[in-house]
Amino acid sequence: LARNADIKVVVDDADNARDISAAAIASKSQIGVLVDVNIRIDRCGVEPGEPTTTLAKIVDGLPGLNFEGLNGYEGHVFGLGDERIPETLEALEKLQFAVAEVKAAGLPVGTVSAGGTSTHDITSKVPEVTEIQAGSYIFMDGQYVDQELAFGPALTIMTQVISRPVADRAILDVGLKSIANDYGPPRVMGLDGAEFTKLSEEHGTLALEESAQGLVHGDVVHLLPSHAGTTINIHDYYFCVRNGILEDVVEVAGRGKFR
Repeated sequence: LARNADIKVVVDDADNARDISAAAIASKSQIGVLVDVNIRIDRCGVEPGEPTTTLAKIVDGLPGLNFEGLNGYEGHVFGLGDERIPETLEALEKLQFAVAEVKAAGLPVGTVSAGGTSTHDITSKVPEVTEIQAGSYIFMDGQYVDQELAFGPALTIMTQVISRPVADRAILDVGLKSIANDYGPPRVMGLDGAEFTKLSEEHGTLALEESAQGLVHGDVVHLLPSHAGTTINIHDYYFCVRNGILEDVVEVAGRGKFR
C-alpha cells in the first residue's frame, strides 16, 4: 500500500516501530510514522515529555520510516458549548508540551493530529494542531445530538411495525442484530409521542402516546442509533436517500474483515 499511496501509521512502542521498519525495507517502501501521545483517555500512547521524545528519535533513525509528527486524542469530552473548553485545553496542553520537547530535540514535527467530533471546534484553534481526526461528524448519532454541534444526524435505521398488541405499544422488526445499544437505546425520529423502550435480539418495543397511537402494521419508523460506528459494523450496505429518493447503494467495505 505504501508503494502506491502516502500513508501514515501511529506507534507507541519501539519494537513495533522496528517491525514496521523491517516490513518497509522488505517491501522497498517508505512509511510515514506518527508517535502516539497519551494526553487524556489513558488508552494508547506514550506519556508526553521524555518517553515521547525518545520514541520519536528511535523512529527517526529507523530505515524505511519517516518520522512525520505526533498524534494525540482528547475526544469524548461531552457538554454544551464552552463547557467543553477547560477539559479539552488541559489535554491539548500535554500535546503542545510534547511537540515543544520533540522540536527541542532537533526533530521536525510536520503533523500534529488531534481532535474528535465533540472537540473539533476547540482543537482546531490550537496553533500546533495541523490535522483534525474527527469521524462521527459525518453521520452523528444519539451520543452527539444533544451537544448541539454544527452537524446534523445523517444515519438512521429504517424499520417497520410488525405488531400492535395494545394501543400504547408497537413492536418493530429491529433488534440487537441490526442496531447497537452500547450507548443506550435508539431514538425515534419524526414521530411525536413514541419512545423506544426495549431492544431484544430481533424485536424493538415502542411506548406510544397520543398521535403515535395511530401507528399500524407496516408503518415505517426511522431510528437514530445511539452509536453509529457499532451499528454500521453489523450492516452490509448504506442506502443513500435524498429528498425521499434512493440515489445509491454503497457497500460497507470493512464489513466482515476480522479473521
